[in-house]
Amino acid sequence: MADSIDAQFGPEHCVWHLASTTTGPDEAVAVELEKSAGRAQLRGGIAAAAACLQRATELTSDLARWGLRALAAAQAKYQAGAFDVARELVDAAELSRLDDVRSAQAVLLRGQIMSVSQSASAGLPLLLKAAERLQSFDAKLARETYRDALYAALTAGRLAAGGVRDVAEAVLNAPSLTHPATREDLLLQGVARVITEGYAAGAPVLMEAVVAFRTEEVAPEDGLGWLPLVCRMAHTTWDFDAWSELSARLVDMGRDTGALAFLPSSLLLRLIRFTQRGTWSRP
Repeated sequence: MADSIDAQFGPEHCVWHLASTTTGPDEAVAVELEKSAGRAQLRGGIAAAAACLQRATELTSDLARWGLRALAAAQAKYQAGAFDVARELVDAAELSRLDDVRSAQAVLLRGQIMSVSQSASAGLPLLLKAAERLQSFDAKLARETYRDALYAALTAGRLAAGGVRDVAEAVLNAPSLTHPATREDLLLQGVARVITEGYAAGAPVLMEAVVAFRTEEVAPEDGLGWLPLVCRMAHTTWDFDAWSELSARLVDMGRDTGALAFLPSSLLLRLIRFTQRGTWSRP
């Protein structure tokens, strides 16, 4: 069947049939599967990308490369909402020769999986641990991890391990990434200052951040991570128009990219806004 398909017009079908007939490690097929995964992600097929990456991992013999592919497959499975498989792949990746950066990313991914599949309080300690470890290697990813930790702490409330204030203080003590501060920096600083110093101290910073996210373009890969917290802060600062607009964009991003892991919380943010407006007829 692979031979009967023109690889120029149907590369994904061709490589998938090849992968299905491969009985042992095959680096050439694994590489083609990675390419297919990249193309699938570009068109919003995260589930298909995850399947390709998982099969690429199975066809890999080199232990170091196998760990990297298992981690990539786990990330895609998590985004696609296949949490049990994602957890198994993280377990497998951590048994390989991951360097310090990839090891911290595995902790981050495990924390993200636990936050959505179990509870925010369960994933929070791992998110904080990952953020602290990532600061030395990847400041941008560390900032995004602190964002996830803040969101988890706010969701967990009194159940947050160590308390929401401890998370906010960790955010404020983290090294600043850029000068002047970006909208992402402002958002994190605003949330942390509301928690540690009070509403009057942090609200103006939050308002500035919410306006920036509303008026400036947000790529889907960034929006899926940042807009949930922005929507919550729009509610906190009583900017209900921003909340309506940004929650709608967030739901669209989740659907367009196939990121099923983000849809439940995105739809909940949208639903809460409809409820508060008294718009009962909207689905």
